Amino acid sequence: MKQVFILLLAITSFILLIVLSYGCGNVGRNTERLVDNEISKSKIEMANEIENNKIQFNGLCEKALNDTKDIASKEKLERLQESVIQTAIFLDSLKKEMDKLDEFDGRSVDIVKNVFLYHNAGDSIFSKLKSTIGGAEETALNNDNKVSIINMRDSLLDEPDSRKWNEQLFGLTNSLGASMILYGIQIQLYRIGMEALKGY
Repeated sequence: MKQVFILLLAITSFILLIVLSYGCGNVGRNTERLVDNEISKSKIEMANEIENNKIQFNGLCEKALNDTKDIASKEKLERLQESVIQTAIFLDSLKKEMDKLDEFDGRSVDIVKNVFLYHNAGDSIFSKLKSTIGGAEETALNNDNKVSIINMRDSLLDEPDSRKWNEQLFGLTNSLGASMILYGIQIQLYRIGMEALKGY
């Protein structure tokens, strides 16, 4: 998650530097294309990482399901797989909505705040993550994996109150920032799922 924030900070700083260099109202067409290209590259890299994690997670799930004979364990694995998949689909849908917005439009901060804080998208993310992480803890076979999952949970959901967590992540960010945060959450989601599957 910290890598996402560092990437977001770097992109935001880069954009701010360009805007200040050329004057707030005079960002040239070439400069805007350069910024758009860098943003597109970052999104492609993150999308590739998500896709690789998704493939790995699904492969590990299928292997675990095929190798496990115990019915209760199979049910836990199936619930975990379904939970991770549904949470990822939800995050994808939010990313697509954020990607439709113009990150250079000052109103995008208000739109993001409205979507995540006032229309409860952020609360839904928080709830889905807690549920999925709880399922991952329950599915993990040994204490080391459970501790690792708890540590990832504490890093991802570092604020136990949903409202405060949403305010921290989405209260003052534009659509680009929100999109990058969602990429980071999805990457962590798959990592937590894979941690739960170790040892199967």
